[in-house]
Amino acid sequence: MRKNLKKIATLAMAAAMAIAVVPAVPTQAAKTELIKNEWDSYFGASSGWAEGAEGALTENSKSSWTADMNSIGWGGIWGAQVKNENLKYQKGQSYTVSCKLKATNLDKWVLVKVEGDDPNAYEPDKAPLAFKWVQLQQDKEQTVTLDFTLAKNYSGHLSLYFGVGGEMGDREDEQLAGLYNGLVTLPKDGDPTFSSSVKCSNISVKQVATTIKKVRAKKGVAKVTINKSAVAKKYVVQYSTKSSMAGAKKVVTAKTNATLKNLTSGKKYYVRVAVVNKNGKQSKEWSAKKVVKVK
Repeated sequence: MRKNLKKIATLAMAAAMAIAVVPAVPTQAAKTELIKNEWDSYFGASSGWAEGAEGALTENSKSSWTADMNSIGWGGIWGAQVKNENLKYQKGQSYTVSCKLKATNLDKWVLVKVEGDDPNAYEPDKAPLAFKWVQLQQDKEQTVTLDFTLAKNYSGHLSLYFGVGGEMGDREDEQLAGLYNGLVTLPKDGDPTFSSSVKCSNISVKQVATTIKKVRAKKGVAKVTINKSAVAKKYVVQYSTKSSMAGAKKVVTAKTNATLKNLTSGKKYYVRVAVVNKNGKQSKEWSAKKVVKVK
């Protein structure tokens, strides 16, 4: 009896040890999203500057905000601003700002700006890292994207600003910073007493990604066509017979097309693409996978 009990105890201990050494399931790669916190804001008239906008944020999360303004003011686009400062980043990497913008009550100009070493949004010492003027039509949502690439040795601040104040196209500080450069007509919002609600949703700042336009299979090969990325120097095309991309092979190309060779007829292949920027940095963001069956 004692021998049996001892044997059972020994087997139980062995089983427990076996369970303890089972390898953990690999976790997915960390996402490259830079927005980690809610947004800060500034409304000039509400803070004692008469020329600025009067308003407040009525919605605020990492991925969306709403700026409700009783009056947009006439102090320029930075008379009301929504900002996320001191973002964490990787040197030399390329990123895409993306969001959806919508304004009520009037056609409204919005300035999206990525700011570098100087954290002051409305009196910059130099041109920003990247910026884009957006002219919103009343009550119509618009998708906005803005790409930028950091230098290999970049070590300064990194902040994202949305200027939503009453813009009249006459600000000297904006002109000195080159924010009017390239515009056919200067941005003007009209009556500074107008009210407006500007909503920004689906906000994201991630490493640059591209998409696969199409994959066509022939006997033993597949031809991949890639949608061009403005920041890409090369593309890494990865392919595998497993959806997990285990054991994947890759092809690197400077063109927007690639040929995958020596494929097994009758097999399904999963294909995805990543961007390599002009600094030689590969994005950790892959395109959505496409599946192709080889003939």
